[in-house]
Amino acid sequence: MGIQLQRAVAALLGVMLAGSVANAETWPFDFSELRSQHYAQVYRAQIQAAYQGNAAAQYEIGVMYQTSRAVPQDFVEAARWYRRAAEQGHARAQYRLGSMYVIGQGVPESFFKAYVWLNLAASHGVPRAAEYRDTVGYSLTARQITEAQRAARIWRPKPPHPIRPGE
Repeated sequence: MGIQLQRAVAALLGVMLAGSVANAETWPFDFSELRSQHYAQVYRAQIQAAYQGNAAAQYEIGVMYQTSRAVPQDFVEAARWYRRAAEQGHARAQYRLGSMYVIGQGVPESFFKAYVWLNLAASHGVPRAAEYRDTVGYSLTARQITEAQRAARIWRPKPPHPIRPGE
């Protein structure tokens, strides 16, 4: 199936999935199986790009691990993929990684690291990142906030680099 046809089918299915079905028992198709197949296809495509160092693909793989789409839920693995993308400057990955540090999900809880990553995300315009960062700041001393702001100021993105499976 050509890429344009795949996109058209995906768009149509998205519209169908977003709409409501009046009587689910009479609906002739099980969309959960289709969604599972779709996520598996997306995972296979994204993982290749992620291993090549593509930050957007690394972010998507992180989302899949965090939300158990196509792979078993694994917060540690999600954080690894978010970190790879975040270190390259991917703003939404910075936000998600910072959020994980707030609650210790897949990473050790660290309000300092959360503040740094959320500050970076906020500087890239991620909605709600500044508000979340400021909330996290209530758990830090004035000195810690100053140090976290300095860390964010001197931070520089790393260039993309390929990684091997298992790294």
